[in-house]
Parts: sequence; structure tokens; C-alpha cells
Amino acid sequence: EEVELAHTGHVGSFCVTHLPIPGRSDLVPPYVSAWIHLDGSAIGFLGLVAGCANEDVRIGMRVRAVWKPDGELGPTSESILHWEPTGEPDVPFERAGNRAWRAGGPDGRDGRQERGDA
Repeated sequence: EEVELAHTGHVGSFCVTHLPIPGRSDLVPPYVSAWIHLDGSAIGFLGLVAGCANEDVRIGMRVRAVWKPDGELGPTSESILHWEPTGEPDVPFERAGNRAWRAGGPDGRDGRQERGDA
């Protein structure tokens, strides 16, 4: 069953990559690989961030998908050419990516103490 997901999200983590990707002659290193957390979803996936300088990418930065042309679209993340900044305010660091448990989680409890690693 296909499920439509948001076309926007935020950078949860990232790295500047200095190696080429085989088969991507259009991608010149260095470039940013990032884990994108989709709005309204508990999932995310790896993608490329473009449309800004590498040094401007940051955790919590709001991004939107840039899609392949309509004739090349398919039901996978490969239909996304890259992600670009939206210009909207960043997601606060405490809520970006998988950091919610560090801030006490949605119910206000500290998950580290429950696991005994506080």
C-alpha cells in the first residue's frame, strides 16, 4: 500500500562527503549527505542537501524535496534529486532528529534514567 509522506522535513544529522558516488557524475564533491526526518512521520532517510553552501547546513535546518521531472518519478526516494533549505526557522536542537528522549521525551520523562545510564 502506498502512503504519501510530507515533501518537507529537517536535517537530523549530516556530514560533508569528499568522495564521489559511482554513477553520479552530476554530483561533484564535496557535498552534504544528511539524514532527513520527514514532517508528520516517525521515519527519515538519507538524502543530499543542495541549494546552499555546505557550511550553512546545520542540524534542525528545515528542508523541502526537489523532485525529478514528472516522467521520471517512481514510488521510491530515488525520485528526490536532493533537499533544499526552505528558509523557515530551524527545528530546535532538542527536538531535531532522534533527540526527543534527551529532552525528556513527549511525556516529560528522562529515558536515560529509566535505562540506568544517567
